Amino acid sequence: LILAGKGDIWIGHIDGFAQAARRGAPVVLTAITAWSEKFQFLTLDTEATSPQDLAIRLHANGEALAVVPQGSPAHAFLDAMTGTGLPKFKLIPASPQYAGIGLSRGQIRHLMVPEPLASGLITKFPQLRRIGSLADIPSGHPTDPAGLPMAGVAVRAECLAAEPALIADLTAKMRAWTERNHDNPAAILPILPADTRAAVGEEVLANSLHHDPLKVEHAAHAKEAVRRALAILDGPHPVADSFFAPASP
Repeated sequence: LILAGKGDIWIGHIDGFAQAARRGAPVVLTAITAWSEKFQFLTLDTEATSPQDLAIRLHANGEALAVVPQGSPAHAFLDAMTGTGLPKFKLIPASPQYAGIGLSRGQIRHLMVPEPLASGLITKFPQLRRIGSLADIPSGHPTDPAGLPMAGVAVRAECLAAEPALIADLTAKMRAWTERNHDNPAAILPILPADTRAAVGEEVLANSLHHDPLKVEHAAHAKEAVRRALAILDGPHPVADSFFAPASP
């Protein structure tokens, strides 16, 4: 749909948007809505204190870290952030279903899992310990907001050209609303689809918000962080300024 220019607004991973733009799709990134803190480290190790400590302990013990879901962009981030002064994790891709089965059978002891799945697994396996997120591993740029950007909102270039004030207003309202309600379940849960609330559970969703609060940033304000993230996720391809919607006044 993006490559065909169908639709006006899309939600997706930033590397997917960048790849589509490089292939000529009329895509402009307007907002960042998901960050690397979404991915949480869970472990049955009773002594590990942080992701960095877990890396050292797993390296010493020859153990692996399950990365959920399979094909997660967090895999590339983690691989890029470790190995220099910190042992690389031995990574095993796992589906959410296999993660639960592996924990039940003792085949998995350590995981990196996105919210709200992380909170759901802790509910089912209370012996799991949460010891930090992907954002707790230094990216080399301590000013990166909430770690590195992973997903966001993009618009069709023609739509932005025709209605720049409308798109700017939409982004501003998204930012303002999430700043007011970033971890407020009473405001957020009612606007989620009913089937999501039923499938995941409202208690799990509320707990998840405390560990992965909503945060929206204008893409132009996170431009350099986006470029650093894309260098990891998409390779050394130049990202033109035209990929980013103009900053709001």
